[in-house]
Amino acid sequence: PDYDLEVGDLARLQSIDQRRLVLVESSVKKGGNKWSVGFTDATQIAGQLAGFSGGFLLDRFGTFVQKLAPVIYYLDGDRLMRATRYNPDGSPAGEVLVENVTLFDVSVRFVDQDEAESINSNDSDPTNDFDDIVTVRVTAEFAAGVPPTPTAKPYTRTYEWQFSPRNLSYERNR
Repeated sequence: PDYDLEVGDLARLQSIDQRRLVLVESSVKKGGNKWSVGFTDATQIAGQLAGFSGGFLLDRFGTFVQKLAPVIYYLDGDRLMRATRYNPDGSPAGEVLVENVTLFDVSVRFVDQDEAESINSNDSDPTNDFDDIVTVRVTAEFAAGVPPTPTAKPYTRTYEWQFSPRNLSYERNR
């Protein structure tokens, strides 16, 4: 089949029971019945192991590359950004969604109802690992551009979303 991997795409490299993320830095080439994919030598992408880091071994019968479709939201100053691709240096290639963001808070809720800003699967608590995620909570506050008077604070509006993304099953089944 033809692959639609392009420079800047994020992909999953899997061989037997090991998986890594790769950031494509040169186009995919076909030679006979073989494919070649050029990717960055980053050891971590999006907080996950990348490339051949940690002793990754290729298996000629069970190795494959799968294109991923990341959606990344992050703050750049007071602007909320959205990216679906990466720059060659591994940073998200984002576009501005909203300006005048005064609060952007993301937390993860686990099966035991604990909530944390991040996941730490290396601590002594077995209930806050990737396979225990129930939902993600996002709180954002946006401010109007100009206050009604010089001494007034700008109008703000706060939103909160809670969702359970399907792709969390990737980490759950790991």
